[in-house]
Order: sequence, then C-alpha cells, then structure tokens
Amino acid sequence: MQDRCPIRRIKEKITNKKKNYCPLRCTRPIFAMCFGVWLSPVEHLVRDEGVGGSNPLTPTKPTHTEQSVWVFLFSYPPLIMILGKTVVVVLPAYNASLTLERTYREIPFDIVDEVVLVDDNSKDDTVSTAQLLGIKHVIKHEKNKGYGGNQKTCYAKALELGADIIIMLHPDYQYTPKLIVAMSSIIAEGLYPVVLGSRILGNGARKGGMPLYKYIANRILTLTENLLTGQKLSEYHTGYRAFSKEIFSVIDISINDDDFIFDNEML
Repeated sequence: MQDRCPIRRIKEKITNKKKNYCPLRCTRPIFAMCFGVWLSPVEHLVRDEGVGGSNPLTPTKPTHTEQSVWVFLFSYPPLIMILGKTVVVVLPAYNASLTLERTYREIPFDIVDEVVLVDDNSKDDTVSTAQLLGIKHVIKHEKNKGYGGNQKTCYAKALELGADIIIMLHPDYQYTPKLIVAMSSIIAEGLYPVVLGSRILGNGARKGGMPLYKYIANRILTLTENLLTGQKLSEYHTGYRAFSKEIFSVIDISINDDDFIFDNEML
C-alpha cells in the first residue's frame, strides 16, 4: 500500500535520487522563510543553459503532493518587511529618463513597499518612462520648484503613504540602489535615524559619470564644511539619504530653502 504521508514521500524522493529531481524542491520553503525568497509553488523553473546560457526558462510541474506541501507552507504574502517597518523610496527627478530605468530595476522590492517619483517639470520623457516602468506614485510639478522643493513633495507623499523609513535616491544612477537594504536596516534596528550614502567612497562618483569639475568642487566644499562643523563626512551633497519618519516630526522642512542648500539645512 502506497504511503500517503507527503513529507515522507518527498524525503524518499531525495534519498532515492530519482532522475531529474531537484532536492531543493523540499528545502525551498525553508530558504524562502529564512531569507525572504519567493519561489512559485506552481512551477519549478529549471534553466537550460545551452550555448551561452541564452535558452529560455523551461517550466516543469511539481507533483500534486509537492503542491500540497507548498500551499501549506506558502500561505503568506511574499513581501518581507524589515522589523515591520514600511520602506518608501522617493526619486526626485529632473531630466532623468536615460538613467531612470537602470536605477529602478535595482531597487530591492522584497523590502521596499512603495516608490514615489516627483518630476520637477523635466524637458525629457521622465514621466512617461516612469509610467511605463509601472511606478504607481508619479507626481509632476507644472512649474519647476527647485531641488529642495522637489524633495519637500517627495517627503510629504512618503509620509502620506505611511512610511517608517524614507530613502531619497537620485535616479541618475550615481548611487546603487542595492544599498537600500543595508541603509534601511541601520534605521530599523534603531542604530541611527539618518544614514548617508556616498559617491566618494569607492570612487563611485567618477564611475557614475560625475563631471570632473563637479567632483573637484564637491571635494573642496566637503573639506570646508568638515572644517567648519568639526565633522568627518565624505560627502555633504549626497543624493542618497535614508531618514526615519521621526526626523520629520522634529524638523520643519517647509521653512528650508527650495534650492540645493536644502540638503545642507537638513544636516
């Protein structure tokens, strides 16, 4: 008589090492629960690498027993939050159509809840590009409000969406969105309420396309500001910042400048 215990049958498959059977099928739920990886219970995708690894993914159906185990273990949504915190990424954009997609594609959506793009009356196709990418919250200023004015709209919308952690990221791809997880974790763990990303550390500025004259000006300004404030920041003018929502309850950003000095006033 056939043993109908699903767990025992799966273990037997692994032990017998049946042809074309992938043992990760029974361990995937454990990996997913521990590391926040969502793997479909409907199809097990096996890549046929072929020549150059360019062949499409070939789906193979799991057995009914395996599906039953998957349904039992995967009865929760795939979104993984950092300590229950809502993370919102805001993109203050101006003529960013050429780099927006590359920036957006690297955002870690397993921990990011919402993305907001505010277009400061760009002359290019930033808004249409954002809409094609599926960005839900796209706001366009009918009149250019300046860099600081753009950020004010960004933060107001993020707080409206219930953000606990707000990541401000320039969509010019001078900063990699892959650091969002690390920056968010520092705030979620209560270590610091503000985290600054830096183009300077790791030579990211020049690699990201920052003109030489801007790089030199940035270094001179940063040196001057460090001397005046007694701090040791690598960059005061970074376009990559993470804030806890509590920051906006103690700082009235509405009285800050609408131009580039807004960043310095925030610090």
